[in-house]
Amino acid sequence: VINFAVVILQYFSGYGQDYIGGIFGTSKGCNGSLLIFLCIVFAKTILSFMRGEEKMSKCIFVSVASLLVSTLSELKMFFILFILILFMASFVTAHSIKKTLFFAFGAVLVVLFSTLLTVLYKDFTDFLSFDSLIKALTDTGYATDEDIGRFTALPVISQRFLPGFFRKLFGLGLGNCDSSSLSMFNTPFFESHQTVHYSYFSYAFLFLETGFVGLALYASFFVSRKLKKLEMADEFACQMSIILSVISLILLVYNSSLRMEIGFMLFFVLALPIISANEQRESDDVYI
Repeated sequence: VINFAVVILQYFSGYGQDYIGGIFGTSKGCNGSLLIFLCIVFAKTILSFMRGEEKMSKCIFVSVASLLVSTLSELKMFFILFILILFMASFVTAHSIKKTLFFAFGAVLVVLFSTLLTVLYKDFTDFLSFDSLIKALTDTGYATDEDIGRFTALPVISQRFLPGFFRKLFGLGLGNCDSSSLSMFNTPFFESHQTVHYSYFSYAFLFLETGFVGLALYASFFVSRKLKKLEMADEFACQMSIILSVISLILLVYNSSLRMEIGFMLFFVLALPIISANEQRESDDVYI
C-alpha cells in the first residue's frame, strides 16, 4: 500500500517510466527493483487466495494496484509475468471454479492496463502484439546498433570477447568485467567495452566472466529450487519458491536486477523452504 501511494505521488510529481521506482527511489533504472517487488507481492497474494487463505477483495486490490504501478513505471514485462504467476499459482494449487474465474478476470485486467500504458506512453503501441514480441526476441541491439540485445548476448559475446574453447567455457574470470559507482574502481574491460551494455543483463555479465560453465551452474540453482521439495518444508514456502525460481530464470535474461540489492529479497523467498524445514526439525527435536 505504501509503495502504491509513493508511485502515484511520483507520477503526479512529474516522474515517468524508468524513473518511477516507488519505495526504491527515482534514479534511472530503479523500476528494475520495483519489478521484483511486484512479482513477490503479487505471487504471495494470489497464491494465498488460491489456497483459500486470502480474501478475494484483497487479491483484487493487489492485482489492480500492481498493474497500475507497472503501467505508470512502464514495466511492460510485468504484464507477461502477471499472467505467468497466475498460471503457475493455479498449477501448484488444487483446481477450483473461483481460480478459473479469477484467471479470466486477470486476463481482462492485463488488457485494460496494457491499453492504458499505450495511452500514457505513445511509443509502446501494440507492445504485446506477436510482431512486437518477435522483434524483441530477434533485435541484435538493445539501445544502439553496436551493443548486444537481450537474446543475442551469447553469440555476440562469444564471438567478440571469448575466443578459444576454454575462454568460452570459463569466461574472463570473476570480477574482471565489473564496474563501480566510482569510476576509479571500474575494471579496464568495463572502461573499454561498457558501450556494449553487457552490464544491462545478468546472464550476459555472468557469461562474460564465467563462461558456459558458470552460467549453467548459476541457472541450475533456480532449476533445483523448482524441482526440489524439501521434506518437512512448509507447502506455501515451497510453492512460492517454485514460482519465484521461474521468475528468476526469466529475469536472468531480461535485466540486471538479480545483480542489484533487491536480489536479496528474491533469494530470501527462495530460501524459505530451507528455513521452514530447519525450523520444523528444530521444533521436533525440542519436542522429543
